[in-house]
Amino acid sequence: MVDKKIGVASAGDLTRHLVEGLYEIRIVEGCCADSEKTTGWEVPHFIYDKVGVDWLLGRILAQDTVLATNFVAPAGTAVTRDLLERIRSCRIKPRQIMSPLSCKSLPKNGGVCADCYGLSPTDSAQLPAGYPVGILAAQSIGERGTQLSMRGFHTGEREIDLEDIRTLILNVCNPEDARALLLGQLAEQARAKTMGEVDFSSAFWDLILSVEAYRKDVNLKHFELLLAALHLEKGVSFGLKRRASDTSRRGFLAVTSYGRTASVLRKAVLKAIPDTAASQKTSLMLDRGHDRP
Repeated sequence: MVDKKIGVASAGDLTRHLVEGLYEIRIVEGCCADSEKTTGWEVPHFIYDKVGVDWLLGRILAQDTVLATNFVAPAGTAVTRDLLERIRSCRIKPRQIMSPLSCKSLPKNGGVCADCYGLSPTDSAQLPAGYPVGILAAQSIGERGTQLSMRGFHTGEREIDLEDIRTLILNVCNPEDARALLLGQLAEQARAKTMGEVDFSSAFWDLILSVEAYRKDVNLKHFELLLAALHLEKGVSFGLKRRASDTSRRGFLAVTSYGRTASVLRKAVLKAIPDTAASQKTSLMLDRGHDRP
């Protein structure tokens, strides 16, 4: 019973961090491409090996894809069910797709474009501006963690310690720590491959895709959005905690709801830090959420 309470509480805490860290990420425009030539995310081969091709449904191709001698799916084409069946039958895997990991809107506007995120899974329509894709990703990833904790208590099965994922997402800040986590918790997988330099992104995908429930039940775009939000620079992650507590990005009022309320308010007063209420969280706290999309 103690294990159940601790495990579920840990999973719930992870969900809270995810929601706070991804809260402001929304659809900000239709397409971020500023020219006819679009550079998408080069999909690693192991993604297809572990997840298959079903996750491509609703995604936008970033380059022309030859699926037969007389059929080419041009760049900018959305993957429909018919096109997905063509991809599956001819065993051709798109090399580049539009993705939050390659979206130009995220560093510029703090959100992603509709094309990079992909079509709505409910009606295959382009998502409107303002759609809270960050919160959707946080809940999808976090709730699956809670279910894994509950299943581990009732069945005794434990695919992976949730603390490994918490450490990687919230606290790991450099390639050396990512490599240590990969070597320590995924030792068998690590020994089976040539161990060169392991960056944060490699450790992230190795750890996430080792969990069957994540591979089968969580749309890959949610993990792409999370990885894109972790401020990767030259393989280095600054962690979700730092993102959620960044007053320069979110404003100090939004950060007070995340933690260290007294400390954040004291610093804001002493240093006369302004808050423009640009954050969606601040608008909600001030009961002005209806003024924003």
